[in-house]
Amino acid sequence: MRTPSRRFRRAACASPLRGSCAQAGFTLIEVLIAATVFLLITLNVNLVVSAGRSAATAGAFMMSIEDELHLTIDRVSLALMAADSREVDGPPLAPASSETVRFQTALGLNDGRVVHGPVEDVRWMRTTSDEGQIQWRENPGDTTERSVVWSNHVPIAFQAEILNNFDDDNENDLRDEAGLAFTMLGRTIDIHLTVAREDDTGHELARNKRSVVTCRN
Repeated sequence: MRTPSRRFRRAACASPLRGSCAQAGFTLIEVLIAATVFLLITLNVNLVVSAGRSAATAGAFMMSIEDELHLTIDRVSLALMAADSREVDGPPLAPASSETVRFQTALGLNDGRVVHGPVEDVRWMRTTSDEGQIQWRENPGDTTERSVVWSNHVPIAFQAEILNNFDDDNENDLRDEAGLAFTMLGRTIDIHLTVAREDDTGHELARNKRSVVTCRN
């Protein structure tokens, strides 16, 4: 008697009418393992995405602080570069410093005499207990006064400086300097600026920069 062919045996086992062949499928343990692996992969992907989003947000926030810092100190520097050094008032010699500078710009000569522009000043003005803003003013105190705010996030003290202890805490050759600090030697004015802001978690981030400018005359 001839034995069934291999093709016939496979077809017979595949038939749902025969109970002797094992049914294909997954056990409960296999399903649970697969579900656990899928869950772990999903959690890891979410953690990576969340970390990337947080890093991007922190980077954008820090970039906004850097932009405000550089833009503000550039404005202060450009204003003072055009000043007549003989008409600058405020900045003392280091290690002392001032948070205000008053000056006039030399516009040119008329009959051999220097013609000056209106009185201007750049100052730090307190807005909260530990923070203030930088203002530029033209004709300060006069009825024709004009003013522009250049920054709203300048702390009361320069970064890492402790006020009123008569010490150079941050080792920048100044003592008890404010968030905006000026010193002057000859025609050269030293500008020190700190910009600080709190992120969504309440953590303060600060950056500082120094600029040295030479007055025109």
